[in-house]
Amino acid sequence: MAWSIYLGLVAAADIFMALLVLYWRLFVPHSPLTGFTIILMAIFFLGSVQLVSVGILGEYIGRIYEEVKARPLDLSILWLR
Repeated sequence: MAWSIYLGLVAAADIFMALLVLYWRLFVPHSPLTGFTIILMAIFFLGSVQLVSVGILGEYIGRIYEEVKARPLDLSILWLR
């Protein structure tokens, strides 16, 4: 699960850098960039944020699982011994 956090952070950084380049290119005369490119970049950025969120949630659920798996199902098992 940690790989999804790192992959999401790398993707978010890449998209952020591409957005900076895109923003700089918007002021160049006769630029072929249209609104589609900006929307596509926003979708990719939000997807990378979701990937980071899913990775954090996966780490949290994994730690809960590791914590709970060593517990008995109920107290009657302890009383029967």
